[in-house]
Amino acid sequence: MWLTPRVSDALACVGGGGNSYEMENEHLIALGRLTVTFGTLEVYLKFIFSALVNVDQRRGMLLASDLSFKQITTACRALAPELMPPEKNEAFQILLPQIVKIEERRNQFTHSNYAVEKGVVTRVKMSIKGRAVRTTAEIVTPESIAAVSDEIRRVCDLLKPFMDDAQKGAY
Repeated sequence: MWLTPRVSDALACVGGGGNSYEMENEHLIALGRLTVTFGTLEVYLKFIFSALVNVDQRRGMLLASDLSFKQITTACRALAPELMPPEKNEAFQILLPQIVKIEERRNQFTHSNYAVEKGVVTRVKMSIKGRAVRTTAEIVTPESIAAVSDEIRRVCDLLKPFMDDAQKGAY
């Protein structure tokens, strides 16, 4: 459930309500699982990137480590049509927007503050655009976090054959 509280309400929630370190273990385990699962997706994509830039795996991973996730997906999107067989490229291009959406959702969880009040965990995000302050809040459950982890796993399963091909030197 999304709420759009006033800035003062969000500040009161984060500063005056319970603190994130009071979060139950189930939430923390779900956030940890989300982080680890996303790391797998990132490694798969870096392997594919390494193959597409046509360097050995070690150098490709070194290069990828200095790029943002968005830069890696953009480079893969541009290079895949040149190096993958058409049917593989078509399937890969379908996966890339899903990967971008997953990263956005993962970022929402990992780059937010959390408030705990009477056992209810609320994700609070404040951003500033120009002079406007935008505050959003979302009540989160371990299940809502796990749903994102499950989606990451689903996409990893679809991405793994591309990584396997990359490791075999197919691109």
